[in-house]
Amino acid sequence: MKRVALIIIPALICGVFFSGCSADKAGPQDEKTMGELYVTGTRSVTVSADKPDLVFTGDDIESFNIHSREILFAKVKTDDIRYRIGLFSELYFYLNNELLFEPPLRIHSEVSSIADVLGLSIWGSKIYFHSHIQNYDFLPSPDRESREKEQAELVQKRQKEMEAFIKYLSDAGKIDDTVPTEIEGVYVGTYTTASTDFLLTTTPTIEFKNGEYTYNGLSNDVYFNRGAGNFTIKDDKIIFELAYSGHDPDAPMVDFMLTDWHSAWLLNGEYEYKFDGKNLIFSKKTITDFNSEEISFLFELTEE
Repeated sequence: MKRVALIIIPALICGVFFSGCSADKAGPQDEKTMGELYVTGTRSVTVSADKPDLVFTGDDIESFNIHSREILFAKVKTDDIRYRIGLFSELYFYLNNELLFEPPLRIHSEVSSIADVLGLSIWGSKIYFHSHIQNYDFLPSPDRESREKEQAELVQKRQKEMEAFIKYLSDAGKIDDTVPTEIEGVYVGTYTTASTDFLLTTTPTIEFKNGEYTYNGLSNDVYFNRGAGNFTIKDDKIIFELAYSGHDPDAPMVDFMLTDWHSAWLLNGEYEYKFDGKNLIFSKKTITDFNSEEISFLFELTEE
């Protein structure tokens, strides 16, 4: 029997937007969280074992990984919980008979509202918490500032809610501190190259398998958009050894004068990386002859 997995993307919970989200920082260590956790498909202050909208309780949770944000449920309840989650469009988390996440967490494939700074996405047999930070640069100044302020307040609110959730599970002895390191798979996302006067964003696809990597779509052109090589992971570094870099097969023949900028831009060398079991982020910074300024190279990828 398969286990249902619930993964919380750390870009929202403990990454770029939130900080200090861990079992150690969830609250005073000498104060235990009392009461119970239960999740329903409707707004219900009271709950019973036979309540039709009850999805799962804290007792159904087997463990919670604070790095991958994965919840494993007790095997005997997994299929039933999976079925019940699929019956609703929103989930209401209650802790000590008080609503923990407000507004409730929506089950969606896309984010369409500021209320969805944190939401739930269903993919196959797993359920993931997704995050979304809206860019309001397209709005005129007064509207933009108002929307950004509203969004920032909701982000901070979600941080406190997640800290309470993590503390409850920590007090219950259900925290798993294992750091995921296995990155094999196919990833898609963005590659951003930036300096003070230069910005380039592309959408590559990268596959990691048996210590080797292959990529395509590295550039927005038919040139230098594919390649392959070997990779190794050491501590918080991922090291790429590029063995091949090429163009689309039907690309016109052109003589290029390769520079140290090209060497830095291609997927090669040492990068700092973070991995949460689903999302892979790695980056490096260097100074080249391109403009004698520091250039950052940032990959933000999600496993397909």
